[in-house]
Amino acid sequence: MGRTPQTTEEKKNGFEQRVDKFYQKTVELFSRESDAENVQEEENAPDLDQIGYEEERIGQETDEPEESLHLDDEMESDLDELDSLLKSDKEPSKMPEAEENKEEENHVTFTLFFSADKMNAYIRAQDYKRGRDADNSVPTDVIYQLLKGENVTYGIDEAGIVEYCKGKAFYKDFQVATGLRPVKGEDGRVEYFFSMNVKNAPVEKDDGTVDYKELGLIQNVNAGDVLCRITPPTDGVDGVDVLGRPVKATPGKPAVVNSGKGVNVSEDGLEYVAACNGLVEMSRGTIEVKELYTIAGDVGPATGNIRFNGSVKVMGSVLSDYAIFANGDIIVNGYVEASILTATGSIMINNGINGMKKGFLKADGNVTVKFAEMARIVAGENFYCDYCINCDVRAVDAIIAKGKRGSLLGGNYMAGKTIEASVIGSDLNIPMDLQLIPDWQNIRNLKIRPEERIKENNQMMSQYEAKISKLKSAYDALDSEITRASRKNRLDTEEEIEAKKKKVLLLMQQKSDLRHEISELGEKREKLNRMNQCEGCMVIVKKIIHTSVRVTIGSATYRINGHMDQQTFVENSGMIEWHNVIPSSG
Repeated sequence: MGRTPQTTEEKKNGFEQRVDKFYQKTVELFSRESDAENVQEEENAPDLDQIGYEEERIGQETDEPEESLHLDDEMESDLDELDSLLKSDKEPSKMPEAEENKEEENHVTFTLFFSADKMNAYIRAQDYKRGRDADNSVPTDVIYQLLKGENVTYGIDEAGIVEYCKGKAFYKDFQVATGLRPVKGEDGRVEYFFSMNVKNAPVEKDDGTVDYKELGLIQNVNAGDVLCRITPPTDGVDGVDVLGRPVKATPGKPAVVNSGKGVNVSEDGLEYVAACNGLVEMSRGTIEVKELYTIAGDVGPATGNIRFNGSVKVMGSVLSDYAIFANGDIIVNGYVEASILTATGSIMINNGINGMKKGFLKADGNVTVKFAEMARIVAGENFYCDYCINCDVRAVDAIIAKGKRGSLLGGNYMAGKTIEASVIGSDLNIPMDLQLIPDWQNIRNLKIRPEERIKENNQMMSQYEAKISKLKSAYDALDSEITRASRKNRLDTEEEIEAKKKKVLLLMQQKSDLRHEISELGEKREKLNRMNQCEGCMVIVKKIIHTSVRVTIGSATYRINGHMDQQTFVENSGMIEWHNVIPSSG
């Protein structure tokens, strides 16, 4: 085992030497025998032909029995060695080639290793031959056995194994298996239905112009409006590693919305809804709906016009040519200049308004000002002031001037029930009108001048009376005609009877139409009567009413010709009456 292996050429030379030695020994053996024994030796001793035969027989490894030769021990040993050499020499080139192939089959070794998360498996080749023409191909079973031994069952690259086993790419690691990575769940999302970033900047119009008074500071919402909607997170998709083990996916993170005052949350927690009308805003990460919008300073260039779906409170003043539109109340601590204020609630101006003939206040509720000068004012309920100068004021219920001055000085004043003031008119005897007209707000195309309105009302009343009278006559005539048409005659044919039935039905429909028309005219006449009669309406003067003031109650008119103190004016049978009894007023 310690000898150096012999090459094929060396083995061949040794074999030839041994054959020559065996030949010499045989010749010597034959020379020592006597002549008497030649015959017997010819039968038993091997000659050269026999030796060739033995060599051929041994090389072919036959099972036939050998003929015995009487040889000494040394000769037998040499024959055994010769037999061994003959066997190994029959295919002198095949044995080393087999050993070389065996060596080639086993020279490449492989190592299997994994990524830390067992999502990838790699094969690394070792002890392979280098060189462009080196043959390193191995059976694919070698790789599969290695995978089986390490329990790799998922994501095996079968096509890649076939290519890899060709041995062309042993210089780099081969990713033999790939797991299915888990898919992380999607995070929850919030969809907002209002702007998160309100910009105090004017908006360009379609025609290219810019209105610097419309800055869009306020985002209005109505009760029930959806403010934002949440999309829930998903669970994700589980994965599998190369060992076939499941890998749990990471679920998405839920979206978080903080809600404050004025916001309701749906039962499933996915929708946030406005609980009231107002301003929606995100304040410190919390959604709120505010019913009151407070402006710390003035309404002017810094704020633009205010349009708010709730109440507005202005700590400063409202400058000229700016407007406030509120779906609620409007409260102004300072002054109002030539501006427009409209509210579905009430309007209160602590210091008053100087409208400069452009200012306009309109409220569905009360309007309360300290003073009003050269302004137009419409109140859905009552108008209250300390004093008014040259204003056009209309109130559905009452106009009341009370306070230190309690004066109505110049202008036009129209109310549905009551006008009350300490002083009406002035020493300058400037003409002014006081009118009490019930339901004036429901009259279309109302004439402001009392003489025009009274004239028109009288004309309309005459028209109503004439038309109602005419319709009643036609109605009575239809009764007679229906009676005649419904009479039966024994001589009437079936066609005549059928014709009478149709005529009666037609007349009945005409009668119904006339009755409906008479009813509508009657309602209009009654409404006009109520406006003219004004029962319970009065003008109350607590101190003095000056000359040139005209008082109109319904269709009755009276102009003051001289100063009058502490009077109450009412309408009676189309005439204005006055009494020096002042009723108490709340």
